[in-house]
Amino acid sequence: MQFIRLLIIPGILAISLFLTVDFVDQVNEDSTTAGVASGIDYNGYSEGINTVQFDEFGKIEYTVSASRQVTFMDNRTELEQPFVQLYRENDSRWNIIANSGRISSNPDSSTDVDEIVLSGNVEIYRLDESDNRILLATEVIAIDPGTEILTTGAHVTMFSDSLEQSAVGMQINLNTDEYVFYRNVRGRYA
Repeated sequence: MQFIRLLIIPGILAISLFLTVDFVDQVNEDSTTAGVASGIDYNGYSEGINTVQFDEFGKIEYTVSASRQVTFMDNRTELEQPFVQLYRENDSRWNIIANSGRISSNPDSSTDVDEIVLSGNVEIYRLDESDNRILLATEVIAIDPGTEILTTGAHVTMFSDSLEQSAVGMQINLNTDEYVFYRNVRGRYA
């Protein structure tokens, strides 16, 4: 009788241990599979993307290039290493580079872009009417393509051949070429 107990008790323990391990593995596989299926919330992924936006007359408004672009179901697009060119009269006037970016679109329309926000080492290059190069450097800039206004609340520095100006916060109206610096404005002119 003792011999049978010595065989039955370890056998029951081994079977119980096997069933427990198998059950835990099945639960982990099910939760991993469910997490992958429900974790996908994007509908587009591209590398080396170039996008061109035209106005109603067929003229280029702006282009967006990026090393990687992911478009999510909520009409948000994330960009890595974006390069934005803003055009005026089909002549590139503003070039903007950054580490990352986000494009927010109108949920009711897949083609209307509400805002482009670029962040991380943002540099804005422009040639003025006299072909003088102007550089603006900041950490974040928001672009409203509809109104053609660039804004930032971060520290910004503007450089050219004859000036250096810094401030906290700025707005640029691309239609009027008006720069408005908000606070702590400092500058040097040659």
